[in-house]
Amino acid sequence: MLTWAHWLELSRAPGTSWLRWYTKALAEAWTTRELAAELDSALEKAATTTADASDTTTASLAETLRAVQRYEGEVVGAFVALLERIERLPPRERPKEVPLMLAKGMDLLEAAHTKSGALLARVRRLAGEGDEAPSNTVGARSSAISSS
Repeated sequence: MLTWAHWLELSRAPGTSWLRWYTKALAEAWTTRELAAELDSALEKAATTTADASDTTTASLAETLRAVQRYEGEVVGAFVALLERIERLPPRERPKEVPLMLAKGMDLLEAAHTKSGALLARVRRLAGEGDEAPSNTVGARSSAISSS
């Protein structure tokens, strides 16, 4: 039989897990201190697991944001430089594969634009901004992110 102190400890168990703790405390004849220690250990482990998941999510998000910044700097910069080089060439001196490759590039950029638009809508929703978010605040936000 459990004492009133046991029941007070069991009240700290989350949700309906108190029943599992009740059964275990009875089966193993735990004292109130033993029950409290077991609960403390379990609750601490659960909090650590939640904190670890949160830390992992934050670290993954930060790495993804750095990858997007690299994409913007490296890929977009290289593509712009190549387009400028092509524009400087007279049309008759351009390699014959260029128009086909530019058409492929256009398809890829349009697909990326479509996907990034959908991603932007999701990010806005998760950030709590809605679709009316002013675009002029993006630079301030991204500089704050890159400095962290």
